[in-house]
Amino acid sequence: MSEGKGNGEGSKVAQFKAGKPKTGGRQQGTPNKHRASVREIAAQYVDDVLDVLARIAADETAPAAARVAAARELLDRCEGKPAQRIEQVVSDTAASNKYNDIATKIRLEQLALEEERKFYEKYGR
Repeated sequence: MSEGKGNGEGSKVAQFKAGKPKTGGRQQGTPNKHRASVREIAAQYVDDVLDVLARIAADETAPAAARVAAARELLDRCEGKPAQRIEQVVSDTAASNKYNDIATKIRLEQLALEEERKFYEKYGR
């Protein structure tokens, strides 16, 4: 039996099977250790970065775009990003249901005709 990372024949790597629950791996909610170490490193620079952003936002000689971007970043950190509005139109009318029913019937008829054609090609009439 070959070992390795492949998932071909003889591999020890478990393969996904449809309808089977996921097994192994981290438990839900367990933090990624690599990401946690990156956060710890980045946390060392938070105060300095916030100071730089505050200086840019307050610097009247800085370009307006830089000042606005710095101010936005500061606000996003202290107030949180503003909620975005998402609109979705859901149409569940009798007409749309009727259309979906007709479209489904047509698709099923097309599939049946295709299967019938394949059968006759293979076995004759």
